[in-house]
Amino acid sequence: MVSTSIHLRLSVGIDIGNQSYDASLGQEQADRGINLGKTQSFSNESHAYPELIRWVKSQGVSAKDCLFVMEATGVYYEGLALWLVEQGYEVSVLLPNTVVAFAKSWNQKSKNDQIDAQTLARMGCERKLIRWKPAPPAYKALKQMTRHRQKLTHQRTMLKNQLHAAKKEAPSSEAVITSLKQMIDFFTQQIKDIEKGIQALMDENEQMKKDYDYIRSIPSIGPVAAATILAETQGFYLFRNAKQLVSYAGYDVVQRQSGSSLNDLEKISKKGNGYIRRIMYMPSLTAPKYIPDFQRLYQRINEKNPQTKMKGSVALQRKLLVLAYHLVKKQETYDPKKHQ
Repeated sequence: MVSTSIHLRLSVGIDIGNQSYDASLGQEQADRGINLGKTQSFSNESHAYPELIRWVKSQGVSAKDCLFVMEATGVYYEGLALWLVEQGYEVSVLLPNTVVAFAKSWNQKSKNDQIDAQTLARMGCERKLIRWKPAPPAYKALKQMTRHRQKLTHQRTMLKNQLHAAKKEAPSSEAVITSLKQMIDFFTQQIKDIEKGIQALMDENEQMKKDYDYIRSIPSIGPVAAATILAETQGFYLFRNAKQLVSYAGYDVVQRQSGSSLNDLEKISKKGNGYIRRIMYMPSLTAPKYIPDFQRLYQRINEKNPQTKMKGSVALQRKLLVLAYHLVKKQETYDPKKHQ
């Protein structure tokens, strides 16, 4: 039952998934307390979106007075968030690390879909959240193309491995080898075509092309890496600072410090955008050749961690990504004397 007390803020927390999502109505009361209602599950299919609004109205409040709060979880939130905005409702899309930090501030240890929805509802009532605006359609198209290219490249690599194995077999099958070569050629052409499409999209969008050129000015970051960074961050428009970006990409450092894991080494969380981490690997290997400061950082980290050179690579990936962020935000071209 909804409280009859005077409310100050109304928010609907939405914990969203692939097939369904859970929603909870939060109401700030006159005494600044938060009343969190029971959660309700909904289908995450476009035809079922209006059911959420009907449910909100059944709680005795106007959906127009509510802030709908959700996490930027993969692509699952995009359909509902866009539909809500198109219908004239206010939406806030939060980075996952922001929600995690809020939950910790409440010493919240339990976690499930219902609790997460209530956490988001509480956050909407207590915090002043930025209203979400959908990125320009060009960024959506760019993300689809860059992700498709990564998948094509992965499939071609698997075929190349199969071809290598087929050639080593005794006796080897010429029919299999010929088939694999043809498939590799097909994927190679598909990759070339999608890369042309990416470049054409850049050329059609003035601001996107400018941001792309700022990122490309960084030594070691090639066309595909620059396009992927822009696509996965949507031009960095969701990020208010570099720390949020680092966490979004999964480069934030975590360390377990309890029980038998007291002395565990620090590691990156990897709870973030894997597309960014994959595309940043190669630039991190070549950056030390072109940027002296990066070379010194890489050597210093490797000297401290002689067992693995991956730590140095990850540090450079993070540094390159943050550098790209600052260049786009400041609308600057890379300057080796200034950007170290």
